[in-house]
Amino acid sequence: MNFYILPKILRTISEFSPEGTKEVKNKIFILTIFAAIFLFFVNFYFLSIERNLKEEEEKLKRILNTNPNDRLAKDKLDQIERKRRNYFGLAEIVFIIAVGIIIGFLAQSLIQLLYNFLGTIK
Repeated sequence: MNFYILPKILRTISEFSPEGTKEVKNKIFILTIFAAIFLFFVNFYFLSIERNLKEEEEKLKRILNTNPNDRLAKDKLDQIERKRRNYFGLAEIVFIIAVGIIIGFLAQSLIQLLYNFLGTIK
């Protein structure tokens, strides 16, 4: 959308409202930078959680290799799997909400520009 549709819309509207076009370009640029930074930090956070869970899981697997009947290690391994599912279920929800907010702001910026454009035609 940023590379195909948006330039065509902005080129068409810039003939009637150059300042509105500049404002929308700035909003989209800020929104894109914010989204990239937000997704980077959220991704970094969940990767650190995954790394910690993996280290703990490897320790427990070593314990289970030496003593396969260790019930405590099996329970902890199951607990790690539940944590992993919970964390990544949460991560999916966070990403869906973030993408929804980003798309909503993008749509609002374009719709606002179109309303301003239609107002100048009347």
